[in-house]
Amino acid sequence: MKPKKTLHPFSSRTLAGCLAACSSFAISLSDVLAQEGLRHAVDGDRAQRVRQAPLQNEGDYHKAGPVTYYFGLRYALEYRDNVFASAANEQHDFIHRPGLDTHIIWQATKSSVFNFGAGVGYTKYTRLSDQDRISLAPNTSFSWDLPVKDFLFTVFNRGSYTEDVLSQGVVSGVAAFPRFDNVSGIRAAWRPDRYMIQSGYSHQIFRSTSAQFVQLNRITDSVFARAAYRFRPATMAGLEGTVAFSDYASATQPDNRSISFGPFIEWQITQFLNLTLRGGAVRYSFEADSAGAFGSSTLNSYYMGAELQHKLTDRISHSLSADKSVSLGVSQVGQYVSSTELIYGVAWRANERLSFSSDARFEDGKESRRLLSEEYKRYGIGGGVAYRITDRISPSLRYSHTQRTSDTGFGYKVNSLVLAATYRF
Repeated sequence: MKPKKTLHPFSSRTLAGCLAACSSFAISLSDVLAQEGLRHAVDGDRAQRVRQAPLQNEGDYHKAGPVTYYFGLRYALEYRDNVFASAANEQHDFIHRPGLDTHIIWQATKSSVFNFGAGVGYTKYTRLSDQDRISLAPNTSFSWDLPVKDFLFTVFNRGSYTEDVLSQGVVSGVAAFPRFDNVSGIRAAWRPDRYMIQSGYSHQIFRSTSAQFVQLNRITDSVFARAAYRFRPATMAGLEGTVAFSDYASATQPDNRSISFGPFIEWQITQFLNLTLRGGAVRYSFEADSAGAFGSSTLNSYYMGAELQHKLTDRISHSLSADKSVSLGVSQVGQYVSSTELIYGVAWRANERLSFSSDARFEDGKESRRLLSEEYKRYGIGGGVAYRITDRISPSLRYSHTQRTSDTGFGYKVNSLVLAATYRF
């Protein structure tokens, strides 16, 4: 029997202090393609596209030599009618979320760029003060892109500290799922002529500061590789594979390794229509748990992902995504979660100051456990409006409804109304 391991030298108190003092950690839990190696690779792709895209709201930024930056304040007041996402004894509360955001872009040399973004905030409950917490925004990150001829090297670190429950379909019955999730690593891409060869390494530290979820504390190391042919600058097809190793601190959670492999396509059908497809096989191998209660096991499954983005007009765009994924379990005796998710979203920019958005989602999932597995379904709708009063002040209003059904009785209904405002210095 192997002893319980210590994965990270931070205690909860030290971690909270570091998060308050520095904000160089980053990555949010992704909702799709959740097998760890592929998720880290896809998150890196998205982050790179954001860095390469023109700045949104460029007027918010200031310049000082080679540095472009902004600083901003934010505040949100949320009313939630079921704080603990529970089937009974629903409790409501008003939740205050002040915060500070920054984004810094440094053109270090003619060809290399350093990006840093951070958001630090605090969550304050009016009635349930024992739920108060520090939060670190999901966009907190740094990256350094270093191009060398046909190569692009990227060093990155992305992380978050959040307590959000409703983004995690398998979680219910709690007001918060506090977790620190940090991924750092390096990526390299070689683009000779029409070919693209890419690989990368990621090191993830996942740590929960709640005793209810401490069994999830782990370190995951993963590598990925891709090879593709570019038919046009924005259209390519190829193969990708990942390998990941997860090492848990808890004696009750089995260490595991996963392998995935399959084709992918990124297709710009027209100037206004883009399609991304990927799919393949995934295999998880679970070791016997350290406590000696359960033996080793293997899961052979598959993943599929499709995303369609369509720009209807200069002001209206919408997107549809469908994903079948496998991820690590969340409950005390959970091994893995298999889920299928559909998401539709639409955005309308009525004019230069006024914009609307709405979304709908459906998730059908199952957490396989060593005792009693759970099957659940989740439905969600939401909509919001934002208005830019001045170049510096932008209020917004959003409503969302989430409903969960479960064959073990852990369903819920949650309504949320959020009034928020941002101020850019």
